[in-house]
Amino acid sequence: MTSISARRSRATKIGAAAAVGTIVIAAGSLVLGANMIYNSTEGNTASAPERRSSPLPATPNLLLGIVTDDDALASAAVLTLSPNGAGGSIVSIPANGAPVRPSGDAPAETLRTAYADGADAALGLAATSMLGVTFDQVVSIDVDELEVLLQPVGSVDVDLPADVVSDIGGSPSVLAEQGPNELDPDAVAEALGARFVGDVTDADPPVADENAAALWDAIADSVGGGLDTGAAVGVDVDNGVTNFVDRLWNGPVSSRGIASVSFESGSDDDEDDFYVMVQRSDVVLVFGQVSPRKLAAPFDGISVRLIVPFADEDVSNAEVATEAINFLLFANINVTSVSTAGAEDGGPDVSRVEVVNADAEPTAKNTLPTLVGDVEVVDAGYEIPGIDVVITLGDSALAFYDVD
Repeated sequence: MTSISARRSRATKIGAAAAVGTIVIAAGSLVLGANMIYNSTEGNTASAPERRSSPLPATPNLLLGIVTDDDALASAAVLTLSPNGAGGSIVSIPANGAPVRPSGDAPAETLRTAYADGADAALGLAATSMLGVTFDQVVSIDVDELEVLLQPVGSVDVDLPADVVSDIGGSPSVLAEQGPNELDPDAVAEALGARFVGDVTDADPPVADENAAALWDAIADSVGGGLDTGAAVGVDVDNGVTNFVDRLWNGPVSSRGIASVSFESGSDDDEDDFYVMVQRSDVVLVFGQVSPRKLAAPFDGISVRLIVPFADEDVSNAEVATEAINFLLFANINVTSVSTAGAEDGGPDVSRVEVVNADAEPTAKNTLPTLVGDVEVVDAGYEIPGIDVVITLGDSALAFYDVD
């Protein structure tokens, strides 16, 4: 199986420590807005007089699947509320994404095949396996139901990477053309629920997912600073996609896709000619910001919160964070919380490592300098449940990663 193409327009610099793979993957050109960088410490409580507790914020999420008239998964996205329960983020994920690469001629097990086999429950398990993210709710809806949810948003302006092609009577039908479009809620819903499985189409395989990401981005732009949906503000959300989306539209919304690479299917039993593997460092970069409590820690090593605070316009905090994440993951260190919000004073001269859990001090002193460069190790003086070490990258990290 060979790589077909790298998705997204911005090349992501992959560190030497991540050289376990030979595929160069382009990261998403969309980055989450500063409003989605969660540093909330509301509700902190003192667990002891000398050490305060700073839990990561609660951010409810919902995995949303859009299905065709034939009840096949067309697209999927993870919706996450902000810590105050008004507004949040939309992360488009590939419907034909696979948690693992199939061996030999075995068919790829993707989100789409999981939904076909076991509906919402199986879809949620497959998405958790692929992303390492848990979900409060998993809901699949059809095009008509999506149109209702999009009515408050109104028409959107979207620049589509390719034609949106769908099956109508077994023949390809173009629902929206490549390039700039103004689409009403009905057309947006039809586009997100479009799927073509025929043999005649000029669409490059990854483009369907790129169209979905562009559509969700346009929806987020149309929401702007938030719509007055009348929804209560807060993170205690009743079950149901309508309740959730009312909260989401009620404040600013950011949107982006997940960097991934497509592979040709090696099995004649695959319904799709290709499947997608997401880039782990991009998953951590995104969900470490929007839902850190729900991001898994798969390794036996320590768990860290990574802060990239540079304020220099010539430095991309997201790219530096991706570089650091690659190095840390390669060393079996969990990165479960990320902030790329620039600080007024930028980063320190030397990266600062705050030890939250005393058991992590040897790793902080002996291992982290080989992964992020020179560090100053100090006692944190506070607790973050689930976090052993907080790393604030400084100029020493820029030199270590050779960032100009």
